[in-house]
Amino acid sequence: MVNGERRIKERHDCTGDYFFSADRADKRHSCVLKNISVTGACIETVHAIETDDIITVHICNNRGVELDGKVVWKKSNSYGLLFLLETPEAFDNISYLINNRPV
Repeated sequence: MVNGERRIKERHDCTGDYFFSADRADKRHSCVLKNISVTGACIETVHAIETDDIITVHICNNRGVELDGKVVWKKSNSYGLLFLLETPEAFDNISYLINNRPV
């Protein structure tokens, strides 16, 4: 535990782009990616999301990475996501994001 944190994985500050749900892929909602780890992320948005919703987060970088995640908590306009790393591409994408984050 570092500085009273209970987190297992290190979080990295970053910025994000937008998210959408699988049933409404044509409707994009802006968000700010507050932090990210290999297992999940925290986003902030004015668009309401419900716990247990599955969304795709598009993270703006030179590669335009998209990751599916399940909303596991919400507090005001902040939402905690657990990434659904179910494909080799998803593992490649999170690895790329963590290893190529801005310093």
